[in-house]
Amino acid sequence: MKRSYRFLSSGRWVGLILTGLIVVVTCIFLGLWQWGRYEYKKELVAQFDAAYDAPVTQLSDVIAAGVTVSGDREWQPVELTGTWAPEQILIRNRAVGGENAYRVLALLHTDSVDVLVDRGWIPVTDDNPAPPPLPAGTAHLTGRLRPAEPVDTRGIAHGQAQSINPEQLVSAIHGPDASAASQRPVLYGYVQVSDGMEGLGSYPKPERNLGPHLSYAFQWWVFALGTIVGLTILARREAAENAGEVTPKAARTSLESEEDALVETQLR
Repeated sequence: MKRSYRFLSSGRWVGLILTGLIVVVTCIFLGLWQWGRYEYKKELVAQFDAAYDAPVTQLSDVIAAGVTVSGDREWQPVELTGTWAPEQILIRNRAVGGENAYRVLALLHTDSVDVLVDRGWIPVTDDNPAPPPLPAGTAHLTGRLRPAEPVDTRGIAHGQAQSINPEQLVSAIHGPDASAASQRPVLYGYVQVSDGMEGLGSYPKPERNLGPHLSYAFQWWVFALGTIVGLTILARREAAENAGEVTPKAARTSLESEEDALVETQLR
């Protein structure tokens, strides 16, 4: 008897096909989303490598076109020279190498611009941490450019803040009585020193992990293909049973095994 696939128009098979299509389309879109995440992270890593390994340049050369640290400048190494403002601010709730820490920031007055400098970090040991005092005289340092963080709506209290926002932190350092005329332009961003200064901890090189997005994308697409293959096998088995090519009992057992395998594959 010739195989017939008219049974595919039955209510049972219409439901199976629609469910399969929904699974296939969902898996394809989830795979595309994971692929997009992979491409985005790959671009970030490429930008990081280009900036992190770039030659050290003078800060005045980098910001000649403006005083904002944009995304393509992040992690670029720079040299700067200036004198410290007397106040320091701690940025709390920052983990460094798995250890809860305070990041220690101070304001450096250079010839052309005021720059927030992340001098390093101290571990969280008590509620009243005391960073090492700022050295007197002219400071020469090397660090990496970092972009500004959003304004902390909770404000600054007791010399501590949650966010590294230059406008907010510099205003707190200058104080309410500071003369606006005496304040130079402020770098909208900050400089993170390459090595911890004056008894402060150093920062490890950031990880370049792209994550599992690429493998997840292919897994979703394999699930989509597996759904199509599974439905095709089920249809061929049922057509063979209807044509008398296999005994109903054997075909039914095989169909049940195939269905179980398909469900188990989707669950995985």
